[in-house]
Amino acid sequence: MATEKLTENAFTRAGENVHDLKECEVIPLDEYREKIRAHVPKTSLNDAEIIGTESDGFEEFLNRKATFLLGEMWGARDRRNTQDGQWSPTELTWGQWIAGQPGNRKKPAWGFSRHPIGRYKAGSCIVLGSSVEGARKAKAMDTMFAMGLDVDSGASLGETLEKLQELGVFCLVYSSYNHGKRGIELKRDDVLRKLQIARDPTDEEVRQYLRAHDKNRYEDSFVDAVTIADQKHQTAGGVKIVLDTPPLDKFRLIFPLAEPVKLIDLGDTQDGALAVWEDKVTGLARNVLGVHFDTSCTDPSRLFYTARHPKGAEWYAAIVQGAPLSFDGIKPMRKSAYTGNRDLNAFTMAGGQGDERPQCVTPSGKSLNDWHSDGGKNRFMLADLMETLCPDKIRHSGGEASGHVHTECPFEHEHGSEGGTATMAINCLDSQNEYWTWFCHHDACQGRHKLQFLEEALRAGWFEERALYDVDQGFMLEVADGETDPFAPLPGAIGDETKTPEERAQAFDTTHSQADIEKFIKALFREGVDLTTQANVTAILAKVTNLGKRELKKFWKELEDEKRKAERAKKRDDQPTGIFITEPAPVLTQYALNCIKTANDAAPFLFEYIEKPTIVRRGRLMTLDPDGKRHQLGKVATFLRPTGDELQHIYPPWDVVNDVFASDLKDFTLPLRGVVDTPFFAADGALVTSNGYHAGSQIFLDSELVLAGVSAHPTREEAQDAARFIVEECLADFPLGGLSRQEIMDQTFTESGVPAVANTLAFILLPFARTMIHGPTPGHVINKPAPGTGAGFLVDVCTTISSGAPAPALAMPKNADELAKTLGAVLMDGEAVIFFDNINHEMDSPDLASAMTSPHTGFKLRILGKTQTALVRVLTSWAFAANTLTMSPELLRRCILIDLDRKAVDPEKYVPEGGWRHRDVREWTRNSRAKLVHACLTIIQRWVAEGMTRSEDTLASFENWAGIMGGILAASGVGGFMGNQSALTDLSDGRDDELAHVVQAVAQAMHGIDGARLFIGSKTDEETAKGRFGLFDLLHAMDETPRLDQWGYRETFTGDGVEVEYHNTRKAGVRFKAAAKRTYRVTLGGVAYSARFEQEHDGHANAKCYRLDLTPQ
Repeated sequence: MATEKLTENAFTRAGENVHDLKECEVIPLDEYREKIRAHVPKTSLNDAEIIGTESDGFEEFLNRKATFLLGEMWGARDRRNTQDGQWSPTELTWGQWIAGQPGNRKKPAWGFSRHPIGRYKAGSCIVLGSSVEGARKAKAMDTMFAMGLDVDSGASLGETLEKLQELGVFCLVYSSYNHGKRGIELKRDDVLRKLQIARDPTDEEVRQYLRAHDKNRYEDSFVDAVTIADQKHQTAGGVKIVLDTPPLDKFRLIFPLAEPVKLIDLGDTQDGALAVWEDKVTGLARNVLGVHFDTSCTDPSRLFYTARHPKGAEWYAAIVQGAPLSFDGIKPMRKSAYTGNRDLNAFTMAGGQGDERPQCVTPSGKSLNDWHSDGGKNRFMLADLMETLCPDKIRHSGGEASGHVHTECPFEHEHGSEGGTATMAINCLDSQNEYWTWFCHHDACQGRHKLQFLEEALRAGWFEERALYDVDQGFMLEVADGETDPFAPLPGAIGDETKTPEERAQAFDTTHSQADIEKFIKALFREGVDLTTQANVTAILAKVTNLGKRELKKFWKELEDEKRKAERAKKRDDQPTGIFITEPAPVLTQYALNCIKTANDAAPFLFEYIEKPTIVRRGRLMTLDPDGKRHQLGKVATFLRPTGDELQHIYPPWDVVNDVFASDLKDFTLPLRGVVDTPFFAADGALVTSNGYHAGSQIFLDSELVLAGVSAHPTREEAQDAARFIVEECLADFPLGGLSRQEIMDQTFTESGVPAVANTLAFILLPFARTMIHGPTPGHVINKPAPGTGAGFLVDVCTTISSGAPAPALAMPKNADELAKTLGAVLMDGEAVIFFDNINHEMDSPDLASAMTSPHTGFKLRILGKTQTALVRVLTSWAFAANTLTMSPELLRRCILIDLDRKAVDPEKYVPEGGWRHRDVREWTRNSRAKLVHACLTIIQRWVAEGMTRSEDTLASFENWAGIMGGILAASGVGGFMGNQSALTDLSDGRDDELAHVVQAVAQAMHGIDGARLFIGSKTDEETAKGRFGLFDLLHAMDETPRLDQWGYRETFTGDGVEVEYHNTRKAGVRFKAAAKRTYRVTLGGVAYSARFEQEHDGHANAKCYRLDLTPQ
């Protein structure tokens, strides 16, 4: 036994120290073995209770040797402290370490089975391994023979002992000096600051502080029992909040290792090896025992005070028999995740989350993360800065290496006690990895990144932030010869932030290096310039420097990739925590709702569309079915089921899924009006080019299109060239307005223009401008006299520009109910364009008419297969194509005309004299879409830049659309918009003409007769002479009696033909009452009048009648 070494260490000193082993009698190992091997074992050994079951090979293990470091620690700067390099390595068998020796008045007892009375907490200590040259620091530790945990989190000592016995693991247990202590004192200022309040906290708020902010981690059961005893208690260390608590079990657990662990073998690098040890210790506490602990125990050089207790105090010691701890069998938990984020779940802590650098900023708002990445990490001389600019923050313990200084901790206000030398700052040049660092060993600072220390020091005013950027101050190393300093300001006009990025780019020339250009681009990128500005700057730099667009675009892309990587990392950090499925149902539901909302706020993915939960997948809306709801919830919420010692990650319980989606969708989803795959203009005229959800427009952009930048201020010539490009390349070969290619190109940009061309351009531009239009948009009727003229072909080309693919052609059902079902289906799908093709019947649908003029609030449609309705906001473009289409007046007034006429006997075989512009214009449009979209955006941007002035064009119910689209076309020099509306009358089904003829006949009969009145039905000649006219008499007196649908007439075959006779006054009365609400135009004696009917009651006949009011026009 190495007694010579023992006599030379701290245990040999007088007073509190243990006796010299030369002078003491060690309990024979055989005697100890006999005690633990007996059939009826002793209940204790010395002061320790013996519990648990002896494992196979236990006796043999007790005879193995273990080496620990022994010394003393009395407090900061105490001369009695064992100095670094003087810690004594002592080798004894495990049996000897446990048995120890008794004490007397001069020689206190020692050993893991003994718990003597002591006057002080401080004093003798033990480190659970050996080190190089007696140094007590992590990187000097060599071999570990045990793992230790310091537990003072409120975990029950009794329950922990039961857990140890269940596990069957060998453990040495003893209570700490302050075991059973009641009460906690919190720094009042820190509590109020962390809770963000300016008043006395409540009990629940203090509990929240303990859970979320206190340097110690407490068990929930302990925190739940805490109450406030004194809100303001003055102490020498400041004002404290005194808490009343249950007795706090404080104890240490020493786990002998089955095999010693040589630290350097745990990783390729020493830092990596130490990280493995830390994560194993954390896993021992959390994954094996399930207790919170003092994380400073993860340091292999951590000292543990040996057992002692105040006189008269409660204490405890135990030897828990079992198998020695297998290091490899411990499931690790990432220490940085455990300490740095109390909200991370078990899977995050075991996995790779939580180590990402936190986002830190200077007081002026500059990113410290960017500063670090730009070279601050390997150029910053932190120790030199501290000694020069804030010497009052330096603390001296003696023996600091060059470039290393102990400092006050910027977070010292969160420490349990002030002072000490646990915080160190190191220059980059003097660090092993050549990176500066700043760290603190206090438990409250575990998991903090060095940038957080720097951020807090700047916030507290320790030094000015310019010291991080100004190389002349001497705290940032010079860059190597020939390299560009990223912290040096950009010279001259290039760095003049009062100029536009484009103007600054013009200041470059061919003498500037690639590094200068990249530095400029990086500065612009961090300023957040949009895609248009990026494209403009790229074009300018490619022109004035030696770098081409390809190289410049590549650098922009690298910056974007870095940004997205950082965003993904942040998203991982922000993931919500897990929850046990044993929680009460309302708690589970609220957790799930919070997870969805948190994730949705960070990166919108779940929406409400037509009162249904919806996602966007591959550019299309997808309403979630039950499985889809469960899948989406499972992506953002973690549900855990305890299974023995493990936590099983399970799919969301169906009860939770159903309850969540039975809630009001508005509480956790975002409203969605549609999905587009091309950039668009928001209501305020802003060009939206970034993919994702645009909250202002409630539109999701999902585009893979790569576009050149759009000028913020296109000239009229640029806008007209853009319009000419679309017309010449895509439209001019269609017989729009019955014109040839040459006629179209000659007339489109004149004042009168070509109405069919202008209306087609409006159809193409509408999806890009739709969110600027508050209200409905009309239908686009593509009418042609013969098949093969190209109506469907034209729609394919137009919609390929705006949507990337031809709009699906739909057959229009004749049956009204079937048409209503079709409308419901396509509107719920969120189609950008609804196109009814080859319509072979008269169009008349109240549902279609209502949908086309639905208000901004939406159109109520019937849900297929249900008695329910849903409200959908109609953003679609409407298109109808047919040969000589006929429509009801209600639909006709909701449309504009795009007329096609090839003026050929067989339009399908027609070939123009000069041949087609493109052999396959559909294919050309698809391949040239980026250029065509750029042209569309340029046209609209011209109007926006001019002030968004609306034209005088108008169309009833579509005034906003007419003013905006007319203004856009006029700003680009396109004439003729809606100039062919009068031609729409040719498409009328004739109903309005027949009514107009009837009103003309009535007006002619009643004009000039005082007190003339019109009655539904027939009147005698005597009554007629008195000005009491019968409607049926007037209808029968017309040259040809009109056949007014549903007016109640019958047809009788006579020898001279078919006689039409009106007889049903009820039907005719209903129809005429509706018709009488309109104003008509009549001509009497060569004078035009506006004619209206006013309903009255005739007392003589006791019947309703109508008075005719005529107003000269």
